[in-house]
Amino acid sequence: MKIIYPPLIEDGYAYFKQQTPKAQLYQEMFQQGIIDETGAPTTEALQKGLVKDFDEAENLLFDEFLELYPIFKVLSDLSFKQIEGFWEIPLTAKKQLLALYPELNYDHKQQLDMYFLERGGLQHASDDHFGM
Repeated sequence: MKIIYPPLIEDGYAYFKQQTPKAQLYQEMFQQGIIDETGAPTTEALQKGLVKDFDEAENLLFDEFLELYPIFKVLSDLSFKQIEGFWEIPLTAKKQLLALYPELNYDHKQQLDMYFLERGGLQHASDDHFGM
């Protein structure tokens, strides 16, 4: 039987470069009050900044969007277009990010992973988010 761990455990496992077993990581994060028994971040962990909540609300101002995803500060404002209330990037920018991805630090990779989670994933670089 394969155990499916919550995303925070999987992220922690990747962050620590698989040096700590997932079960141990879960126990430690739970005991430290970072996650609850379901693996969701605790309010305290969110307030202390131990965990970041990537809740992208509709109709964010572009500056608010950049606060949520600072990795996008490297791209020109012109690369973005707000479609149905969400900031999207064209295919060319997605391909550029896909090429840069292996060289990015952990935090930047997390930001991109979260941004693309609801957009089909970063690996699907054939999808044009502007619908062109």
